[in-house]
Amino acid sequence: MMTAFADVGSVGSTSGLDFSHLGTIATRLVLALVLGAALAYRPWRLVFGRQPMPVDTAQAQTLIAVAGAILVTMIGDSIARAFGLVGLGGFIRFRSGIKDPRDAAVMFVAIGVGMACGMGLEAIAVVTTLFVALLLVLFDATGTPRRARIRVSLDDAPVSMPRLHRAFPALRVVTLPVGRGPHDVVLEIEAARAPDAGALHDAIVASGVTGIHVVEVIDD
Repeated sequence: MMTAFADVGSVGSTSGLDFSHLGTIATRLVLALVLGAALAYRPWRLVFGRQPMPVDTAQAQTLIAVAGAILVTMIGDSIARAFGLVGLGGFIRFRSGIKDPRDAAVMFVAIGVGMACGMGLEAIAVVTTLFVALLLVLFDATGTPRRARIRVSLDDAPVSMPRLHRAFPALRVVTLPVGRGPHDVVLEIEAARAPDAGALHDAIVASGVTGIHVVEVIDD
């Protein structure tokens, strides 16, 4: 372990920096990028028919892995640099809403993977990435189906409900007005990917529902 820290200190030092050091740093950053992206984008979700990861969340997690590698390389064995970077990091605020708590956990893993890459502990970084990726694959394969909320404006909602249930077997009715319409019906449906209003309209028409005025995705 002391050898690893000494190696980081020599690479991260600004004195005597040569091209061999730059090559080592670049290799570690690229490895952090690749491993971080593998965890962030989770390409196996396409195999399970689940929605791909939001681009902004995946990019943020990938950059965090790279940032972890950069910070460890810059700090080296300098305690002064460590305190300085911690102070600068106090100005950073994450304001993006995280719907899935697993995304926050992946961010912490990305930091650890990036730091391992920056310290030259490539084997630990790769094994950690593979282990966490297997866990995420298991969670994505066995997780509950994703649900989306839609609004449909119909002339006669009560008459149309049996046909809507045939079009969406896992349908859950959130709001069902009574009497003759047009009325807005709010429904929850299972959707592997982000639902498209046009595709939903076609599915509703194919089920035999008539008098459709609006099909809108209100909660994705």
